[in-house]
Amino acid sequence: MSGTAARNGSHAASALGIQAGDDAAMLAGLVSRQRGGYCLERAFYTSPAIYQREIEAVLLRQWLLAGHISSVPRAGDYFLFEIAGESIIVARTAGGELNALVNVCRHRGAPVCSKSAGNARSFVCPYHAWRFDLEGALVRAPSMPAGFEPGEHGLKRCPVQVVEGLILVHLGGALGCEPEPLSSEILRDLSTFLGPHDLASAVVAARRRFAIAANWKIVLENFLECYHCGPVHPEYCAVMYGKRSGPEGAAVQHDPAWKRAWAERAQELGHLTGDTPLSADTPHCCSRRPIGRGSLTQSRGGEPVAPLMGTYRAYDSGITQAQLLPTGYVIAPCDYAVLYQFLPTGPLTTDLILSWLVAPTARLDDDGIARLTWFWQTTIEQDQAIIESTQRGVSSRFFEPGPYGERETGSATFTAWYLRQMAAEKGAKSA
Repeated sequence: MSGTAARNGSHAASALGIQAGDDAAMLAGLVSRQRGGYCLERAFYTSPAIYQREIEAVLLRQWLLAGHISSVPRAGDYFLFEIAGESIIVARTAGGELNALVNVCRHRGAPVCSKSAGNARSFVCPYHAWRFDLEGALVRAPSMPAGFEPGEHGLKRCPVQVVEGLILVHLGGALGCEPEPLSSEILRDLSTFLGPHDLASAVVAARRRFAIAANWKIVLENFLECYHCGPVHPEYCAVMYGKRSGPEGAAVQHDPAWKRAWAERAQELGHLTGDTPLSADTPHCCSRRPIGRGSLTQSRGGEPVAPLMGTYRAYDSGITQAQLLPTGYVIAPCDYAVLYQFLPTGPLTTDLILSWLVAPTARLDDDGIARLTWFWQTTIEQDQAIIESTQRGVSSRFFEPGPYGERETGSATFTAWYLRQMAAEKGAKSA
């Protein structure tokens, strides 16, 4: 059989066989025959069985971006972090610590918290009135028999840590999986690139949720490449490519003389430039690079929309980017930052949540919020339309993966990283 015939035959088998019965052998076969430099096969974007494996192999093993520290400034403040059918209460205790509590009563399983955010002294299950404090301890359980031990029935807890104002949660820790600490390299890079923006002192000025009818990997892959920017994002290109779009506009970003002049100007101001290597060996990468000519920030017309953040005292027309797979991303020009959370909600659905951060001195009215959010809200609305259309095409039995292009390095690197996680033998198992 020729190589082409073999590939076509394996494609047909995956398109039909994965629906007939998902199992470990089928997944192993899909992973092992994945062609380097190519998009994933259809089953990875459609199969409920593969989605369940992703929860165990990826989402339960990684540190996930749950939110920003300004969302819980006072004792009793909390918010719900919801992903892949799980609900986690992120709450600040009277002692100032942050806890991440599994929102499942230890009696009969009802959620103990239904509001998306608020302030509370405790959480009371609406089913049988079991009461839990902000550390998850069971403090009241009416009418239980003699010998019942409240100390053995507290809410399950997930490990939580804060890095540069970002709240990170490890779901597998609540299932007895010892989380692998973030490496010193990751912590160093996040501090180096995000530190000048002082995100820890920032506040959330706006938040938007996009319910996207597509697999989470299609959503994330789209975000990690700009090959589509010319056809899909004229407003984005006008800001980022100096009023020019498409491959010609992108060339402005790669003009060595222009990039060198930008870097020299930024360094004269004491600002960071450069990037960390993009690699399938690590879930993170960071960079600081220029916006297009004539734009000070990412906004309509490239004009400032908020006070300068952190240690910045002048605009240098640069943006910082920080990626923490599988769900977190930060983009920050000099005057604001946006947190992106890519949250799977099912095999074919994803919540994309954007949170705009500004300096605590910012005072933005409705018009100011509109100017702050215009650039990325416009971009994501356009993305949503093309992503959902792509999901419909990928779901076709006739879909066959194509090769990544030269401007899709980020997507290709993510795919390689993802396949490594899916192929790993170790990891948390669902209860």
